[in-house]
Parts: sequence; structure tokens; C-alpha cells
Amino acid sequence: MRAGRHCRRIRGSVLFNFQYQGTLTDCDDLAKALVNGGLSPETAAGKAQLFAKAAGTSFPPDCRERDARARAFFVPGRIEVLGKHTDYAGGRSMVAAAEQGFCVVVWPREDDRITVIDAASGEAVGFAIAPELVPRVGHWSNYPMTVARRIARNFPEARHGATIAFASDLPPAAGMSSSTAMIVAVFLALAEANELEPPPDCPDLFTDPTKLAGYLGTVENG
Repeated sequence: MRAGRHCRRIRGSVLFNFQYQGTLTDCDDLAKALVNGGLSPETAAGKAQLFAKAAGTSFPPDCRERDARARAFFVPGRIEVLGKHTDYAGGRSMVAAAEQGFCVVVWPREDDRITVIDAASGEAVGFAIAPELVPRVGHWSNYPMTVARRIARNFPEARHGATIAFASDLPPAAGMSSSTAMIVAVFLALAEANELEPPPDCPDLFTDPTKLAGYLGTVENG
């Protein structure tokens, strides 16, 4: 079964959000849609290849429904125009979204298991969404595990896991916030899988970009 048949909707960050009615393995068609969504033709062609690679991950047999549509997200990295760490020193920050980022394909699951797959290397990690989860220090899985733990603590009703495949052209440790992009991508994936509702004390958390960015910034700290 081709995963691309189930990947019909692309939802991005608040800066990149549109509908796509094709399949993620049709690179030419997807590239055209990405150009219409705002990417340059050259970048769109590369992103289409990344989405196809992520969508090519074997369709998980333990998804919520085998005929359910998968979800797909693009989360960009960022460029700090004024230089790194100015905010930590009490100064102002000026940032811009980069065209490089994470292309993520998600299959919701019925149980609480989360599997995250690096489509480039084939490496996969698995864990449960749980408030007592202990992230793995010194490994990229630390980021998705931290997100899963925070969601379990802040949204007790969130008990559905997901199979998440990602492909990225964002260079790690290059000052382009690759770790933050991964955290945002995994949060979007699990929020979609669990159909999260905003908490009563912050009803506009998912509709106010500033509040959502502030919340996700604290998630990165655990």
C-alpha cells in the first residue's frame, strides 16, 4: 500500500498553511502546489522529494484506521538576522523563516505508542506518550520525547500516539533552530493525532501565533 495515497492534506506552521489534494509521492504535482503556497520553484522541488521520502516509509499496520488520511507538515528553520543569542543577553531579536526545514508525514494511532523515523537514515525510536517519560539525553530523540511528555502533562486527555516520519534539509547545529523546528513539527503531529483542544485558561492558544510560539518555546526547556 502506497503511503502517498493517504497523504492528502498539508498543514504547516502558522506561516505556511494550505490544502493539497494530491499524493505526496507525486513530486511534480506536489512541487507545483508548494510553489502556489509560496516557495520558490527550486526549493519546492527539493521539498517534494523530501515529502516523498517521508511518505515512502512503510504504511504502519497499527494506525488508527488503515484507510485514514495521513497528515503532513512543513516546519521551517529560522535565521537570526541580528546574530545569535541576542535575546539571552537582554537585547532584541530579529528572525526570519528559512526555506529549509522539516517535512513530516504522520499516521495517527489508536494506542499510546509513538514511533519517530528519520527517513534519511532509517533510524527509528519508539516510546509512549506519558507524563513520566524520561527523554534520551544526547540523541535527537530527546526532542520528540520532551514534546510527548509535555503534551501528556498539559493535555491529560491526549493518549493517542502516532507514527511520524521526517526528512529535513535543515543543517543541524548551524544556528538555524533545527531543534526548535523538530519540536514544533512533533507538537503539530501529536496535536493533530489527538485532536487537541486549547486549555480553558488559554482558549486562543492554537489560534494566536504569538501565544503558541511562546508555549512551544517553553516546551523546548522541558
